[in-house]
Amino acid sequence: MAAAAGSTEAAREAVERVLRSEALRGSEGLRQMLAYLAEKSLSAPAVELKEYTVGVEACGKPESYDPQRDASVRVQAGRLRKRLQEYYAAEGAADKVVLEVPKGRFEVQFHTRDSEQGRQVLSLPEGTAHVLTPARAWAAACALLAAGSLLWALSLRRQMGEWDARYGIAERERAAAGAPEFWRPFLDRNIPTLAVIGSPAFYAGRDQQLWVRVPEPGDEQPDGGRAALDALRAKLGLLEGPRYDFAAMGDALAVQKLTAYLAAAGVRLKTVAAHQATWEAAAEGNLILLGDWQTNPLLRRLPVNRDFDLREDGLAHNRNPKPGEPLAYTPPSGQGQSAFAVAATYAGLKPGREILAIQAQNPGAAAGVLESLMDPQSAQSLFRRAGAPAQGRHFQMLLRVWLDRGSAVKTEFVTCHVER
Repeated sequence: MAAAAGSTEAAREAVERVLRSEALRGSEGLRQMLAYLAEKSLSAPAVELKEYTVGVEACGKPESYDPQRDASVRVQAGRLRKRLQEYYAAEGAADKVVLEVPKGRFEVQFHTRDSEQGRQVLSLPEGTAHVLTPARAWAAACALLAAGSLLWALSLRRQMGEWDARYGIAERERAAAGAPEFWRPFLDRNIPTLAVIGSPAFYAGRDQQLWVRVPEPGDEQPDGGRAALDALRAKLGLLEGPRYDFAAMGDALAVQKLTAYLAAAGVRLKTVAAHQATWEAAAEGNLILLGDWQTNPLLRRLPVNRDFDLREDGLAHNRNPKPGEPLAYTPPSGQGQSAFAVAATYAGLKPGREILAIQAQNPGAAAGVLESLMDPQSAQSLFRRAGAPAQGRHFQMLLRVWLDRGSAVKTEFVTCHVER
């Protein structure tokens, strides 16, 4: 049975139904693979996806990933195939559009079915390729966030690809030349850059149908965070989780800004949620960490000496005070909402690699800091106050970000420690 006009939209709606289903609940890896394969199948149906490409782009594998030695992507595809069968045998039994991942192939096929004619191939319009403008890509990412999905990272990857194809060599060189000095290592197109985004943990109360965010159990908590979780369980009953279905809008904004900035200079950016990040993938190239110590474990486990410590008490603790500096910086009172943030660069995990870490007490503050560091005039002003760290010199800069309804309005310099 041929599909009516709007079959592409019907296919996308079918994908969203499966992503929200009980069959894939708690299986973020399977959800991410399905979303990736479905989008690729709809946007570029003539392109046959390779196992290596799926592993690197959808499963967070490092560039050195070898499908001949690592069968985990094939195993994951097999699990996805089985979950789809389970879904359509139960909660999706009445769905008109059916998704199928053929054995031995990395694609999603779409079928329609009815009681009389059985299953038929869903007819999609010619040239289904989904061309995204920057505005449409960001709108799509926001829609995915509103749906409670971490799949915004995939939309932003597509947006980056569109920008990368659009800018010519002259425009890329001009964008790279106008970047503040400390960005230069991250604009090297021969070195991959990975952005790791904070992913907060949520727990679901089965009886109350309630979602609760609690601090991620961490090394720096004496009991690993168990006391807070046990107290919630005593009040709310059984809690299921952790689950990572949501992301802070401020972190999403920061990723959007970062994606656009690097793509303009012709740099391809990979993004991964913090709960899926591995040191193996992080060591391959340059690393950019966004979030806070609760939502991004790699930030707190980074093997570096952190001079500034941001915690939930609202203070900025100074672990290595210079002459005349206090042991802690306090937020101003009665002058509107503000939050502390730290922008720091460190030597990478391998020679010739760099790390940029932006830690903030508020996700909106992280987006504001990133925007200030990308703007040549703002960055010049900040580095002038900091003593203008030369290229190759690492620094840890403490900043205060003024916020209005969660959005950054102004970024102020507080102090900076420069590696000597």
